[in-house]
Amino acid sequence: MTYDASLSRRVTRKDCAPWRKSVVQGRGRDAQAPEGSVRVATDGRGVREVAVEVVALTGWLG
Repeated sequence: MTYDASLSRRVTRKDCAPWRKSVVQGRGRDAQAPEGSVRVATDGRGVREVAVEVVALTGWLG
C-alpha cells in the first residue's frame, strides 16, 4: 500500500493543507525507497498482527 492510499483512507477533508503536505512528503519517501522495499499497513492493526506480517515478510523465522 502506498502512503497516499493509507493517508487517503484516514483523512476525510480533501482541502486540508496538512494533508496535502503529508501526501507530498509520503510520495517523496515512496520515490526514494530502494527497489524491493515493502510498506506494512499499520492502521487499525494491533502490534502482534503487524509483527507477524513483518516476520513473515523478512523470513526471520526461516
